[in-house]
Amino acid sequence: MVSVICPVCHKKGSLQVKYIKTTSEKKIPYYYVAHYEMLKGETRVVSWHYIGKSLPENLRKQVEGEQK
Repeated sequence: MVSVICPVCHKKGSLQVKYIKTTSEKKIPYYYVAHYEMLKGETRVVSWHYIGKSLPENLRKQVEGEQK
């Protein structure tokens, strides 16, 4: 996805979207920032920060700026 500055911890991370299905089969997006911390064995340790159902304005500007 897109590299952004996390509004929770102010570190660089990857913006991720997870879609949750409701009982009426409607998909609702939930936004998270993934931080790939360190290598543990052969896998990377990932920490997640929940952003919300909609992107804050500062993240929206970062995403639009990177896509141009």
